[in-house]
Amino acid sequence: MPSMRFVTSVPRGRTRPILLAAAACWLAGAAPAAPPAPPSVPPHLNLEAMERTAPGWTAVETTGDARNGYLMTERIVWPLFYLHWRPLKGEGGVGASLSVSEAEKVVTTLWDGLAFDAPPAGKRVTMAGHEAVEVEATTSHGEWRSRYLLWACPESGRLFIADASVSLLANAPPQLLDLMSLMSRTVRCHKDVKVEEPEVLRKRREIEGTDISFQIPPTWSPVEGYRVQNHLNEGRFSALDHAAPNDKEGQDLILELDSVRRLQLTWQPAPDSAMTFDTLIQEVHEFWKPRSRNILPAGTRVANDVWIMEGLVMTGQTGRTPPSRTHKFRAWLWRRNGMSYLAVGELGGIQFGQRVMNQIQGIADPMLEEMYQSIDY
Repeated sequence: MPSMRFVTSVPRGRTRPILLAAAACWLAGAAPAAPPAPPSVPPHLNLEAMERTAPGWTAVETTGDARNGYLMTERIVWPLFYLHWRPLKGEGGVGASLSVSEAEKVVTTLWDGLAFDAPPAGKRVTMAGHEAVEVEATTSHGEWRSRYLLWACPESGRLFIADASVSLLANAPPQLLDLMSLMSRTVRCHKDVKVEEPEVLRKRREIEGTDISFQIPPTWSPVEGYRVQNHLNEGRFSALDHAAPNDKEGQDLILELDSVRRLQLTWQPAPDSAMTFDTLIQEVHEFWKPRSRNILPAGTRVANDVWIMEGLVMTGQTGRTPPSRTHKFRAWLWRRNGMSYLAVGELGGIQFGQRVMNQIQGIADPMLEEMYQSIDY
């Protein structure tokens, strides 16, 4: 084996120790890389981006520091969109035109036993196809804020009342009422009427047994089998002793499928052990143990060094609104710069009418992914 020669420029008398150190490094290979620098600030969420697609997010809790911590943010809203229609003539009719005072009176008789906090106040507005009256009101000692849009349709001989309400017991961003007002303006009340077709309302609701339709957001859905209700929040939506909607008279109810959205994030120093699916399953079950009654996993996978688990969970959390008990969830577990992160996103509806879980699962993917993409760490 040829001899090794190291060339260096050092003061006389120090050559041997330096040569020995250099040889040792050459024999041992490259020096190990320095450990990653620990984070200096805790992770946070980009709520502004989430607000653009679903207004109403609230930061609930943030604890800890850059090395250990927990945060939770949620969006709990309670919007209701009813559409009522009735004959223009006959008992309670208004004729071929509608005055502001008539509209105010109609609003007060929409629901049996509903108490208004103050007399409803209306104003003239314009909409495609017809002149209309807009009425604003609060009811039940400030528990609900409502906006009504009423118009007479002589072509079909019907009075239409779009009834948009948000519960003030939950978060009630103004954009929700504005969105439902936009839905009102897409109602096809007679053939060939020209209505708005906004991009945000990409689904058209065709009311069975009628010639009436209107556009709704892709994350909203009608209550299947809905029949006319006389009392707000009565809950007997499909009772056979209630009248079914028809062309002349009826009522329809549309709800947000994802009225409950929640994102929780924990972080801590990563353990020395390797990541496995068993690690993922154990951490997700440990996360849900104090927060749920039952968990039904539906699958696991890995994508770009992020370990993912999803399924259904029966939550034990309660509040001032009636949220559905079963939620769709997705958990993401990953490691970076010596830290371990676990994010869990969930969504469900308000338990107001029958909530169909397969409908929620059908819209869940983009919403859950949006939650994950909001994390900045």
